[in-house]
Amino acid sequence: MPYAAGVLRANGLDGDKEAQRTELTTTGDVAALRLTTDRNQLAANGQDLAFITIESIDAQGRFQPNGNQTVTFKVEGAGTLAGVASGDYSTTESCQANQRRLFNGRAQLIVRTGKSPGTITVSADTPDVKTTRVMLNTAAKPH
Repeated sequence: MPYAAGVLRANGLDGDKEAQRTELTTTGDVAALRLTTDRNQLAANGQDLAFITIESIDAQGRFQPNGNQTVTFKVEGAGTLAGVASGDYSTTESCQANQRRLFNGRAQLIVRTGKSPGTITVSADTPDVKTTRVMLNTAAKPH
């Protein structure tokens, strides 16, 4: 079947009844970054980590797997940058730099807490896309 932009829909049937449906939709150009953290509450012990996934998305908020922009990160407040990564095993980028090129639309940032309770603000920035932020909270004894 030749490529055409749009929606590809597959329906799984159990007899005459639809049992499952899957859709693939063509995405638009990269319009933003999405930051998703594994958790928002951390222990202020200097060792707790949060893993933040960075994804390129289109104007409708759909994951855009072709994103390959270089993203610059800033970690402010009660934490520090512990590392960055992507699935690109051939990269020579430092795992402790404040930037990483997206690989197939994704990268990962690891944040380490400090020893004082407070808020950690993580921002991700790439040219032509609005800066995206996520907030993490640290406490002496997390919830």
